Order: sequence, then structure tokens, then C-alpha cells
Amino acid sequence: MALYSVTIGKKEYRVMINHDSATVDGEKLDVELVSLNNNGLYLIKRGQQALELYLHPSAQGIIDVQIGRQRIEARVQEFQNRMRKVQGKPQDGDLRAPMPGNIVDVLVDCGQEVSEGDVMVVMESMKMKMQLRSPRTGTVAEMVILPGQDVEKGDLMMTIDQ
Repeated sequence: MALYSVTIGKKEYRVMINHDSATVDGEKLDVELVSLNNNGLYLIKRGQQALELYLHPSAQGIIDVQIGRQRIEARVQEFQNRMRKVQGKPQDGDLRAPMPGNIVDVLVDCGQEVSEGDVMVVMESMKMKMQLRSPRTGTVAEMVILPGQDVEKGDLMMTIDQ
């Protein structure tokens, strides 16, 4: 399984690729990607519809995507590289991993209002599942985890602004 953060314009997407399937922001993609040559030409198939696209890496972590006459620049980075360890004292609105484990489920989205004590993440560690709760009432401002992702003790999982 591979986790990526893909930014197009000002919008960021969380992409998880697993052998023969992919999800974007937790939604399973119902498409097939077929390589047409070794130069970046692909065919995206969805049911009876098909669309050609050209993917060209242009710089470190930047991919130019051309669909017909439209060109889009996508910034791609491995999602794990975005995890941050505790630097000094954690902030009041930080939800951090209490121990090493695997994220089973994320129950909130960025921008969602939460109350102190709401269950936000289900994590598994040492064959035990635990519910991680919001440390405060506020809005989920940043989320840097996905289901299936491994975390280490102290990794920032999300922040809640008041």
C-alpha cells in the first residue's frame, strides 16, 4: 500500500494505492488506468467511457497532466513524509498517536466541527483497538493520516482549532 498527498491548485487530495485499487480522500475510484506506452500515455476507463491522458514528471514531485487540451500541474509527495513528531510541548488542539500502531478508521473530515471527547480516530496497537477522542471543541483544521497508515508514538494525526 502506498499513501500520497496530491495537490492540484489549492486543493489537496489524500491518495491510497493498494495493488489493484485506489482511493482518493477515502472514496474508492471506480476506474481502470491502462498504460498505452512507456512515455506516459495512459487510458482511463470507467464503464464504457475512456479518456486519454499524458503524465509527464517535470520536476521533483511535480507531474504535468495533460487531458485533451487541458494541462494540470500536480504536486505529489509520499504521505508519511508529512508526519510530524512532537517538537517541545504539544499544542492543546493536537491529536497525536499515544503509541505506535495502525490507523483503522478516521471518523472526521477536515473542516468538520467536533466537540471535546468526540471519537475521531480508531487505532489498533498490539492487537487492541482504541478510540482516540478530540482534545477540545472546535474545527478539524489539519489531518495528516489515512486509514491503513502506520503511526509512531507522538506523530501528529490532526489539529483542532477553536
